[in-house]
Amino acid sequence: MPLEEFIIAVFCGRESILQEIMTEYPLRQRGFSPKLSDSEVLTMEIVGEFLGRDMEKHIWQYFLRHWSPWFPQLGWSCTCTIRINIPGSPIDCHKSKKA
Repeated sequence: MPLEEFIIAVFCGRESILQEIMTEYPLRQRGFSPKLSDSEVLTMEIVGEFLGRDMEKHIWQYFLRHWSPWFPQLGWSCTCTIRINIPGSPIDCHKSKKA
């Protein structure tokens, strides 16, 4: 599968799952919506990890360098990193697994 198709498939899958989750558990109740959607952040994280980039900074740099037209609202790396690492949030990619 070409990388372009993989990115699209990951985005579409995350988007549909997040829409289901957010109907029952809204992520934000006040404040401004972020420019980069949660689905975009998750897509970048999943694809970046798949490509062997295991640090958020490296994932952000890769997408900024190679895929910025697909992610036009891509901002500072710290924004994505903070959103990914919010403990207990539905997009917390680093939750500890219980045995």
